[in-house]
Amino acid sequence: GKSLTWKVVVKGTLVASPTIQSDLTLKYCLPRGIGVDRAPESPYFGRIYTTDATGGPGYHASEGIGLYVFDAALNPITNSTGGKKFTGGITYGTDDISRVVVSDDGRVFLSRFSPTTVSPVVEVNPGDLNANFKDVFTSIKGKTIGIDVKGAGENLKLVMLSTTNRTITEYDLGTATQWTSSTPSRTYIKTDKTTGKALSLVTDNAYISYDLNDGVWLTQHRATASATEPTIAHVIPSGMDYNNFNAVLSHNGTSNGGIAISPDGKLLAVVGAGTKKLTIYSVSRDNGDIALTSKYTISTSGSNHTALEWDY
Repeated sequence: GKSLTWKVVVKGTLVASPTIQSDLTLKYCLPRGIGVDRAPESPYFGRIYTTDATGGPGYHASEGIGLYVFDAALNPITNSTGGKKFTGGITYGTDDISRVVVSDDGRVFLSRFSPTTVSPVVEVNPGDLNANFKDVFTSIKGKTIGIDVKGAGENLKLVMLSTTNRTITEYDLGTATQWTSSTPSRTYIKTDKTTGKALSLVTDNAYISYDLNDGVWLTQHRATASATEPTIAHVIPSGMDYNNFNAVLSHNGTSNGGIAISPDGKLLAVVGAGTKKLTIYSVSRDNGDIALTSKYTISTSGSNHTALEWDY
């Protein structure tokens, strides 16, 4: 009958810079996306979702194109037949399956890159990975370069970078499972708010990541940044309020995408093109002005990094 209180004290070894925690021999033929369930209340908290757009013998994703899922300890989750691949009842074409993102309440979304006659985004049921994936859009068709989601429940938003005119559109999806309109909630204007120059997205090798404050971070593959073709940019609905060319921040565009904001919004991870390194920038805001400062550099084994994600 007594009221008791208790606590858990967790002690860890301090590190001065990012340190490799595991180096698994999980090889992909053409990896496209990675997402992590960061919702502590989700029954699948810590689960890792990955995609392979080709697959091939000798690879972890040897079963071919599809979604490959791991638990928090990086143990593969198998499908109903004992294999590793989940397709959601879809017959994928070459380079079809692309980005995978997870909302703050554990909803899982996949983008499609190849087809032009189907929904560009499908939703995966994390409680039944063997079930058919469900089309999110009923009136919008075509492939998309990338997607991201933000928020949870009725506040869930989905942003999409379309291959059509390289348009950035946003949808207040909320708790709905489908978007039936052909009109987005808003379209992001790709014009620099300082110089008035239009941002040019000239490649499909681009990526987007929601900023936790406002807007969307974007990166694209360019040998060098220019006034109209920055390799890192921050875009809000009314225009572009940061790009690394104006900020005189030298960073080659990522070869296949790869940008992610940390859960607290203070660190931005970006992969460099052909440099075999990952750069983590600290993000600061002074009277609304964004500044990136290089904080960590991590050497990597390769140069073509398609996606990256922060865990909880």
